[in-house]
Amino acid sequence: MAFTTTIENEFVLGNLKVFIGTYTNTSSDTGGNIVFPNTEEIFHVQLQPKGSSVSANQPVINETLPLLFSGDGTDERSSDSNAVANVQVTIVTGANEVGTFMAIGQ
Repeated sequence: MAFTTTIENEFVLGNLKVFIGTYTNTSSDTGGNIVFPNTEEIFHVQLQPKGSSVSANQPVINETLPLLFSGDGTDERSSDSNAVANVQVTIVTGANEVGTFMAIGQ
């Protein structure tokens, strides 16, 4: 197993998208990518580790925000003219950490 994420809820406020979800590291992983589907730009990501004690290290975003869809072939956009962007945000966490995230994009 490795780094996994799940978007639990997604909703629209005006012209903004809000994502709420979870991330999980296993096998001593220390981060990975959160993929935000059908999104051209991410403005803000908030990470919150879960646990019964204080986290030794705060999880961080390894990107400069706002993060735009790059179109450089590293994303999940296909050649289909109706395809939309999927912005990927890289996070760094403590080993085997689980937590929640909230993100705002467009």
